[in-house]
Amino acid sequence: MKPLIGLLASAVCALGANPYLHLPDDKPVTREFVGEEWDQERLGINEKGDGSKRAPLSATVNTLRLETMPWGEIYRITFKVTPAASERNVGPYYLLVTDDEILELNSADMDREIRVIRAMKKQPRHEKTDVVALTKGAMKFKDGMYVTEIIIKGATCTYDRWHDGAGHFSRMVWKKGTGLVEVAAGRGADLTGYELKLPLSPAKK
Repeated sequence: MKPLIGLLASAVCALGANPYLHLPDDKPVTREFVGEEWDQERLGINEKGDGSKRAPLSATVNTLRLETMPWGEIYRITFKVTPAASERNVGPYYLLVTDDEILELNSADMDREIRVIRAMKKQPRHEKTDVVALTKGAMKFKDGMYVTEIIIKGATCTYDRWHDGAGHFSRMVWKKGTGLVEVAAGRGADLTGYELKLPLSPAKK
């Protein structure tokens, strides 16, 4: 598989598309994420008794461009989690990418949803709760008990959404010329969750 970092960097420079997610063709690219998971019911409580035990978690992350329109693109990001004994499910994410933002698509019939969007002459209307990345500016709003915040700092855009009370949360971190570099989610006060990150490239000597 081709390295995603190089593909993203060259494609963005050439076409000036979304700096966080843009591939030059429809060939899948794969990267390895590493991190940890926690689950009080399955893994138990830690030795201090103040939270869940942590266990190593890895995932093979596959990014594939599904459709290209004059005004945007549709991608799918899937995660094959290891070890096999883990019961953790991550993704998949279906994303509608434009020059200005990345939107998460949610539908019971995703194939039909993609066909409908592909036929559109311009970007469909969407809710602010669909946005998971911005190329400029910032966003923060409350939706019921949930708070969503999207901020840009340097080359990264961070999406955080959390329940103001129960402790549920989700996070996505995007890096210019690299793509998705972190994904995490959890439920309850340390009840169950995971965190996966793209390892940093070793510094050149």
